[in-house]
Amino acid sequence: MKSYNFENLVLLVGTNPLPNYVIADYFLKINQNLSKIWLIYAKENELQGGTLSHVESLEKIISKNFKGKHSSLKYPLEKIGLSDVSYARTIQSEIRE
Repeated sequence: MKSYNFENLVLLVGTNPLPNYVIADYFLKINQNLSKIWLIYAKENELQGGTLSHVESLEKIISKNFKGKHSSLKYPLEKIGLSDVSYARTIQSEIRE
């Protein structure tokens, strides 16, 4: 099995959260250095549908499955909502914040 040594995992959560769960589950099992998972989602507004409910579901299942089992996860899940997923400057600005 390949060894990984990174601390942050960034997941872009769309309308199908299953691929994000599979990736998070895989890296949480094989990378003991993983200390934070960033969940990036679309805020619901007049421009776009939101994916916060998918992020909340992922947060619950990841927390339940790995609570106390992964030593380096101190503040495991950080959510970042994007107000306009079609505009690169907005995405960049909101992620930096």
